[in-house]
Amino acid sequence: MATIERSVDVERPAADVWAVLEDVRQIPVFSPSTVAVADAPERLSSVGQRFRQTVVVLGHRYESDWTVTDLEPGRRVAFEGTIGLGGRYCLVEEVEPQGPNRARFTVRITFTMPLGILGRLAEGLGVQRRAQHEAEEVLANVKAHLERSPAAPSPPVSSAPGGDDLDGERRLLPPCPGAEAGSSARTVELGP
Repeated sequence: MATIERSVDVERPAADVWAVLEDVRQIPVFSPSTVAVADAPERLSSVGQRFRQTVVVLGHRYESDWTVTDLEPGRRVAFEGTIGLGGRYCLVEEVEPQGPNRARFTVRITFTMPLGILGRLAEGLGVQRRAQHEAEEVLANVKAHLERSPAAPSPPVSSAPGGDDLDGERRLLPPCPGAEAGSSARTVELGP
């Protein structure tokens, strides 16, 4: 099992960042490997929603079926999915306000590749390295899109009940179900 975590600060209100994330139909705009999203809701609104993502990697087309497993509107969404021949993914996206016109967008991907020859083949093809690169490109593309778009008034994104603000300290995204503690997560800041 491997975990990739990347973050980027976006010079836009958290609500603007969330508006992009809650419409998974836009994934092909930001993800270079995604060629289509099907059977997707207009916007993410509840746990259990599903969609299908089609990606092209090394000239091969793969279908990923995703299910929303956790949702805190305006702040956090987690998905679980499968891809290819037995690969399993958990994707967590989180938006943290950094002030009225700035937000941190964090992506955590935890994935398990199949065992045996298929897992060794995936490792040989650099699946983890490609996933890291893809996560960085998605973050950079979302940031660029939002920062060049005209500003629109956005409602404030409130903190979750229960005091999830740790006196300004950044909290780690909780792992997906089944993720091992002490994984090889690494946070890289993109942009200024």
